[in-house]
Amino acid sequence: MDEREQPALTCFDTREHWRCPILGGPVHFSYCRAMNGGLPCHRVLGCWNGKLDIQTYLQDHFTPEQLDRVFSQPAPGRMGTIFEALRRVREQNPHQE
Repeated sequence: MDEREQPALTCFDTREHWRCPILGGPVHFSYCRAMNGGLPCHRVLGCWNGKLDIQTYLQDHFTPEQLDRVFSQPAPGRMGTIFEALRRVREQNPHQE
């Protein structure tokens, strides 16, 4: 990263995108930047391009290896995303059925 002033990792978290193509409803940037195990969604470039300088933001806050992991792997489908979300909820609440 260079010496220019960088925005904080959370600086865009409250911005809302009118419709997430994966979830089907409105979503805040905070979800988009961390929904992939702490890494951005594979669609973050397309969804946020034109709304903020997303490429610079990603380069400032994620390593090339992390970005490669996000953008080089096949994207999970909607059902895969839902099942992953359910798995995380179950892990967080192991006593609920």
